[in-house]
Amino acid sequence: MSLPVDRRHIVFLTVMLGTFTSVFTGNATLIAMPVVAVEFSSDLLTAQWLILAQFLTISALLLPIGSLSDLIGRKKIFAAGAFCFFLGSALSSLAPSMNTLLFFRVVTAAGAAMMQACSLAIVANLYSQANRGRVFGIQMAAVGAGGILGLSIGGILIERIDWRGLYFFTGCISLLVMFLTLLFFKKLPPAQAGENKTFDVTGSVLIVLFLISFILTLTIGPRLGWLDRSVLSTLVMSVLIFLMFIWHQNRTPHPLIDFSLFSGKLSLSLSVLAGFLMFMGTSSIRMLVPFFLFFALGFGPEMVGLVMLPGAVMTAVLSPLTGRFSDYWGARKTANVGLLICMISLALLSFLQVTTPVWQIILLVMLLATGMAAFYAPNNSAVMSMVPKKDFGLFSGMLNLSRTIGNTLGIASATAIVAIVMAAHGFPPQIPGPDEQISPEHVAAFTEGCRLVFRIMGLIALANVLSMYLSRPRVSA
Repeated sequence: MSLPVDRRHIVFLTVMLGTFTSVFTGNATLIAMPVVAVEFSSDLLTAQWLILAQFLTISALLLPIGSLSDLIGRKKIFAAGAFCFFLGSALSSLAPSMNTLLFFRVVTAAGAAMMQACSLAIVANLYSQANRGRVFGIQMAAVGAGGILGLSIGGILIERIDWRGLYFFTGCISLLVMFLTLLFFKKLPPAQAGENKTFDVTGSVLIVLFLISFILTLTIGPRLGWLDRSVLSTLVMSVLIFLMFIWHQNRTPHPLIDFSLFSGKLSLSLSVLAGFLMFMGTSSIRMLVPFFLFFALGFGPEMVGLVMLPGAVMTAVLSPLTGRFSDYWGARKTANVGLLICMISLALLSFLQVTTPVWQIILLVMLLATGMAAFYAPNNSAVMSMVPKKDFGLFSGMLNLSRTIGNTLGIASATAIVAIVMAAHGFPPQIPGPDEQISPEHVAAFTEGCRLVFRIMGLIALANVLSMYLSRPRVSA
C-alpha cells in the first residue's frame, strides 16, 4: 500500500524533523559541555560523558530496535522514540547533578536510537530506488540544519540564557514529532509484506552487552591505563560476548544479522565499513576543534559555535545536491569523491597551530563538511539498493550504528591520543577551565596532540579511499 503524495511528504518531513532534533541536541551539547562542567564542578573529561553516554546508548540499541521495527511496525517505534526523547530532554532541563543529567541523557539517547533505527527504512519505503539519492540528500540536509542551529542557536541559548533551556527546547520539538507521527503515519506501508519473522531476543541481548563492554573499554582505557585489571577484564568480556554472538547468529533460524547478506557482496561490506571509518575520522574534528578554540584561543560558547557554523551550512546546502547528483552520476563515484575530500581536509588540519588564522580553520572545517555531504547520502543510497525491502529496518539501524560507533571510537581515541601527548610533555590530560591560567607550553602540548590525531585519521581515510577504489564495487545509483 502506497501513501498519497501529500501524506507521503508529511511523513518524510516528520522523519526529517526527528533527525534534526537529534543532531541539534548533539551539536549543542558539544558546546554546552564546558558550561555544564563549571555548574556541577566537574572536569571536562567527566563532562565529555554527556556525548559518550549518548553514543554508547545509541550504539547498543540501534540494531535490536531496527530489527524489532521490522517486526512490530516502524510507526510504533518511531512514535515511542519521539516520546522517550521528549521525556529525557524535559528531565535533563531539571537535572540537579551531573550524575542525574547523565542518566536523563541516556533516556534521551534511547529515544534518538528508536527514531534513527527507523528513519532510513521509512524513507526507503516511501520513494522508489531512482529517487532515493535525492531524498536521502534532503534528509542529510536536516542533519546539516541540526548542526547549523545546534551550533548557532544552541550556543546563543547556552551563553545568554541557560543550558537547561536548550534541553527544554529540544523536548518541545520531539513532542511535536510524536504528535505528527500519530496523526500521519496511520497508513505507513508495512515493514514486511507477509513475512513471519521472529525477533531474535538472545542476539539482541548479546549485541547490546558486546557494544557496552567494548565501548567502555575504549573510554576507560585512557583513564586507567590499558594494562589496568578492570580495562583488561572489560576487553576480554567484550571479545567473549562477541564470539558468543557470532556463534548464536550462525545457529538461529532468525538471526538479528543475516551474515549471508554480505556473502559475495564486497561492495556492500565496504560501503558499511566506509561509513564507520568516515565518521570515526570526522568526529575527531567535531570534538577537538571546539576544544582547541575554547582551550587554546579562549573563545566562549557563542564564538565557538559561530566558527563551526559555516561547516554545518555547507552540509545543509550541499547534501541535497550531491544526493541528487549521485542518482545520475553513480553512488559509488560520488561517495569516493567525498572520501577523498575528507582525507585532504584531515591532512591539512594536521598542520594546525595556535597562530593559524581563524578563517583558515573555518575553511578547513567547510572542506570537511563538503566531503561528508558528498559521501553520506550516496553511500546510504548504495547500501539500501543492495538489500531486500524486508531488511530495510535492519540495515537502516546498521548504517546509523556504523556512524554512531565511528563517532564514539573517534572521540575516545582522539581523547586518548591527546592525553598521551600531553602526558609526554609533563602536563595532566585535562582541559583547564576558562578562568584557569594556562601556560604556552601547556597549550602547545595540547595542539601537538590534536595534530597527531588528524594525521592518524588522515591515514585511515587514505586507506579507506584506496580500498574502495581498488575493490571497484559495482554499485549503481
